[in-house]
Amino acid sequence: MYRLRLNPTKKVSYKSVDYANFSNGINTTIDEYSTPITYSKNTYNFEFKNGALTTGLGVVPLEVSMTRDNENIKPLNTPEGLDVLAVWTFDRYVKQNDFVDTYIIIYCSDKHLYVANIVTGVVDFWQATDKTFERVPSAIKYRVDGYECLIFTTPEDGMYVFTNADYSKDTTSCPAITSMCMHYERLFATVNGEKISLWFSDDLDPTNWNISNTEAGFINMIDSRGQLNKVISFKDYLYVFREYGISKITAYANQEEFSVAHLFLSSCKIYENTVCVCGDVVLMLLQDGVYAFDGVNVQKVNLNIENIIVPDKNAIATYANGKYYLACKINFPDEDKIGCENTNYTNNSIVEIDLNNGSFSITRGIDAVYLYGAHDYCFNELFCCYRNNGKVDIGFIKQTGSVLDMDLPKLWRSPLTDFGYPNAKKILKEIYLNIHQPTEVIVETESLTKSFVVNPKNGLAKLCPNIVGTEFALHFKVTGKDVYISNPKVIVGVIS
Repeated sequence: MYRLRLNPTKKVSYKSVDYANFSNGINTTIDEYSTPITYSKNTYNFEFKNGALTTGLGVVPLEVSMTRDNENIKPLNTPEGLDVLAVWTFDRYVKQNDFVDTYIIIYCSDKHLYVANIVTGVVDFWQATDKTFERVPSAIKYRVDGYECLIFTTPEDGMYVFTNADYSKDTTSCPAITSMCMHYERLFATVNGEKISLWFSDDLDPTNWNISNTEAGFINMIDSRGQLNKVISFKDYLYVFREYGISKITAYANQEEFSVAHLFLSSCKIYENTVCVCGDVVLMLLQDGVYAFDGVNVQKVNLNIENIIVPDKNAIATYANGKYYLACKINFPDEDKIGCENTNYTNNSIVEIDLNNGSFSITRGIDAVYLYGAHDYCFNELFCCYRNNGKVDIGFIKQTGSVLDMDLPKLWRSPLTDFGYPNAKKILKEIYLNIHQPTEVIVETESLTKSFVVNPKNGLAKLCPNIVGTEFALHFKVTGKDVYISNPKVIVGVIS
């Protein structure tokens, strides 16, 4: 490290620089030397909030209220020794008692469904049915034979209709469904092995797949958009998300009036497990980034991290509380290993995109294998099935900055900057921060890296590194829950 020892003939002119306001987020897509210092070149496990760095996302245990007044909160006991691979919630109105039963249903590694009724006071899951599913089933809420229900399907196992212990229905007469949605009282589905066809059930009966002009049927689509992977009901129309495009279907009660229009055509693959209705827009991951679809137009969401996202079939997404959550793999521009990266993992990050203001944050170190945003009578939560110490657990995503009791390390790194004086030697004399807890500050130059730990005094911290260099970058690192960093300022001297 160079200390401040100047030749008496040298002059130093000092200036104060507002280093960052933490409102512009991260940008990894442009050259480091062209990136303004208001952006970061590498950030994770922080939330950008009102120009400050605050605590990012984490996972808390599956603890729920056992009463309707949000009291008597207890942890739910998942089946011992099993991985929890998927989760859904289900409200059932009990007319004779005039109240709503709320169920949590999970799919486990023994291929069974398990159920917990959270308003009974029972904290254990019980097996819902003897029926097994060879993979995580698709699920949709509907009403069958007068019962509010959840319909489960896989290509291998047919269809299973669940309400409670009083009613269930099992059918193998349906096609090998891979995705489905309810639209104008018909169930529409993409089908395994017939990827050019969109199937639909009988009107008012999603268990009837008898093909006729008055019951069930299918629509073939043969064009360059590729196979049909995902179907959704959105803004009064059906949309089919295909390998390389989107098709729109007008489908009301009479199947003779169905019509198809082809919309978006892309050279990049669409990953169907990331297609998600988010209010009045659909978000999805393509090979070159995240896109938004409003029913007519497709527009890229410029996150400025497209070059570090690794798009593949394991990416998943959901919508909760006005935000799009994308679990995926990201190649961070460092050699660190955070959380799940110390073991084998599928996804190492969750990207949270706020649809209200377009801001986003990255949580690193959580291997999410399933995300589910619940918007029910008793729940407005984001469920997460994640790998944890060799098994797949379930919990809620919350603003905790930790996975259970393990704090996730948090980093913000600026680009290298010459402060507008290329090739001139400079002295980084002082750094000022507003912080809530001890923070590691790393000063990087073109030739050295030096680390300091600063402690807040009345919320303020001052550091006097007195380091000489031509280009500088700052790193802020914190491990903890109550995180807050704002208003960094530096005093830099230009040597002439």
